[in-house]
Amino acid sequence: DAAIVPLVDVPMYVMTPEFGAASQLEKIDMLDFADVVAINKFERRGAEDARRDVARQMVRNRQAFGVPWQYLAAIHLIETSFSRIDSDSTAGAQGPMQFVPSTWAEYGQGDIHSTHDAILAAARYLQASGAPAQMAGAVHAYNPDDHYVTAVTAYAENMKADQRAFLGYYHWRVYVATRAGPTFLDPG
Repeated sequence: DAAIVPLVDVPMYVMTPEFGAASQLEKIDMLDFADVVAINKFERRGAEDARRDVARQMVRNRQAFGVPWQYLAAIHLIETSFSRIDSDSTAGAQGPMQFVPSTWAEYGQGDIHSTHDAILAAARYLQASGAPAQMAGAVHAYNPDDHYVTAVTAYAENMKADQRAFLGYYHWRVYVATRAGPTFLDPG
């Protein structure tokens, strides 16, 4: 039952100590978006170790490439509406962050369809393209369209100004045209 709850002021992830195991942490995508992680059932054995390991992983995730999470979230929103749109682009780009296979071969590690792996690959790509010092140039390298750069920057800056904006973007309804006719995808 993983979900982002729309009624909070601070992005938070609640987990049990079992999911704080080092072998599990890299698989938990929500750590990239949470400002606070709460470990319930803290009286269980291993809970203090889980707290320590979760804190270390969050720091590693955020410092790995120096790319502000808001830019990664904005790209994820634009590319696949936070993974709700699951199809290849007309150019053959795949996965949550829409990588073409040749770019994935250079910057990706793991599964192109994994949200966690794709976000880290996007961070690597943006860093190699000048982020965080030159975010607009890095985003332009990601997708060389001025409107794309403007949109990513606007969404990211909105999230920097008010982190609740992320929740609003995350819960937007997505309208798509399908063979069966137009439909809305469920939010979140």
